[in-house]
Amino acid sequence: MFDVRGDTERNRLTLVLIGYCEAPKVRRAVDAAREALGGLRAGFDVLVDLSGYQCAGEACARELGRVERLAREAGGRRLVRVLGRDVPRAWAPPGRDGGLEIHEVATLLAAEELLAALAV
Repeated sequence: MFDVRGDTERNRLTLVLIGYCEAPKVRRAVDAAREALGGLRAGFDVLVDLSGYQCAGEACARELGRVERLAREAGGRRLVRVLGRDVPRAWAPPGRDGGLEIHEVATLLAAEELLAALAV
C-alpha cells in the first residue's frame, strides 16, 4: 500500500510505503508522486516514509531512487527519508546531491522535527 500527498500549504510532497511492495506497485507510487509535484512551488521538501515498508528487492530500490531524481528536476530543496531500519539502497546517500539536501532519520517524528528546524 502507498499514500502520496502534495501539501501546497507546507510546500511538501509526502510518500509513504507500507507493507511488502513489489516493483510495479512502487512504480505506481513514484508516478503518483510525480503527479503530486505539479502543485508545489520550487524549493519544496520531500518526505519519504519507508519505516513500514518491506523492500521486494533491487528493482524496488531503483524505483525509489526515481523520487530524488524527480524532486531534483522539479526544484526540490530537501528530501528526508524515514528508514526505521536498513533497506536496500539504490539512491544517493545523505548529503547534497545536485542541489538537493538529503537526510535520513529513524522515525516520522524525527523527520517532522528536522524539517521544522531546517525551515527556520
